[in-house]
Amino acid sequence: MIKLDWDNIAYSQMGERLKDIKSYQAFREIRVYSSASLDGFHVEIEAFFRIPQEVNFQYRYNFKDDLNRLCMDMLFFKHNGHLETRDILHEFKEKTKMGVTRKFRRKLLFIYHRLDNNDEWQVMNPK
Repeated sequence: MIKLDWDNIAYSQMGERLKDIKSYQAFREIRVYSSASLDGFHVEIEAFFRIPQEVNFQYRYNFKDDLNRLCMDMLFFKHNGHLETRDILHEFKEKTKMGVTRKFRRKLLFIYHRLDNNDEWQVMNPK
């Protein structure tokens, strides 16, 4: 699975990036969430096959993942070792303003899905 973190982008910009991702034949499902901080989007991409970690890093770079997050994950990655990448997308955020703490949760916006790599993408609304 490829996980992307897009901060501070507009909805139209997200649409352009998704259009690029959907042009690849390797992907089966794309889930788009609003980020917990409410200033961007989280995207999870499922492929038809297992993607090697080095290729995952390249996809994340090409799809404009948060560079700080990508660099941190690359530093923790060992090619032949057992050290795993962190690859974290926060599901919850807490913000305190004027003594009041609020907890925000990311929300699933929509899902693109296809059964075969030659099929058209279908949009599924989350329930």
